[in-house]
Amino acid sequence: MIPVLNIYYMLSYAYQTLRTGKYAELATMRFENTADLMSAILIRTLNTQLRRGIRRGYVNKSAEMPTVRGKICMSESVRRMSSTRHNVVCDYDEFSVDIYPNRVLKATLNLLLHSEIPNERMMEIRRALAVLCDVGTVDVRHVDWDFRSDRSGDDYPMMMSLCELTVKGLLQSESKGDMKVRTVFDEQRMCRLYEKFILEFYRREHPEVVAEASMVKWALDEGLPDDLPVMQTDITLRCRDRVLIIDAKYYENNMQYRFDRPKIHSHNLYQIFTYVTNESAYGGDVSGMILYARTDCEKQPDSSFVINGNRITVRTLDLYCDFDEIRRQLDGIVCDFIKSGSP
Repeated sequence: MIPVLNIYYMLSYAYQTLRTGKYAELATMRFENTADLMSAILIRTLNTQLRRGIRRGYVNKSAEMPTVRGKICMSESVRRMSSTRHNVVCDYDEFSVDIYPNRVLKATLNLLLHSEIPNERMMEIRRALAVLCDVGTVDVRHVDWDFRSDRSGDDYPMMMSLCELTVKGLLQSESKGDMKVRTVFDEQRMCRLYEKFILEFYRREHPEVVAEASMVKWALDEGLPDDLPVMQTDITLRCRDRVLIIDAKYYENNMQYRFDRPKIHSHNLYQIFTYVTNESAYGGDVSGMILYARTDCEKQPDSSFVINGNRITVRTLDLYCDFDEIRRQLDGIVCDFIKSGSP
């Protein structure tokens, strides 16, 4: 299992806000598992937001009342026979904390109460939930994650992103009404975090290199590319006329087996070859790399070869070691790329 502290460092690159002073203490704390880490981050983010003020908004409500407020609902008033009680049913907007982002946050914290975290963290979550006592909740299995929560000056955008990562990465299933929560992120969520971590690491630590998730144009002899699939890299590093395209892969099994012999995943090789071949058609020294997350399997991908004049390298990144060693591995890729152009 990847050390939880390394998960925090990966998150701190993927979410730049986590590198600010208010979160620095997390790097010195011990966490039981990923669920424990996410609980601590969300609680700290909420406490920071509370100092600015919890976000409020207008919420539509409907109620039977003795005086008119907002718009009278005649059909509903008649159906309820409100006039016999000298009441009317009204639709009105109320400025309230009971808005969708706060409901999502509350639902996520409630989910974490079902995880294997220390009692001290449980108490912190319950104190946070007490602050949200006037907020309703939502079913975490059916959250609309496309809702907008962008506003400068507060932590809600990051908080909602962390809620999405927590729910999608840790929610396992429901049995007899009880939520089951993983202690580590699932493979799909770790894959996305792995990609984003590597990209943001190079953006932050190596300003001499342009790091981006760029589009690769099809090198067409003729015709229009409208019906061709989009080619977007995980990470592209550019320095002068040198280009390194990195395909970051996080698998439980980073090699496939054929007749009991380990082989590179064929579709990964086809993909990086396609990227490199098309990119190189526009000039420059273009290389490709498949960077797998290292597993505990005996055989790990490690090879380098030249196809049509372009070097393709297959490596692993060891996430189980101290983070300084992870940094050294990533720095080494840039060093090889800048010095030789053939990682």
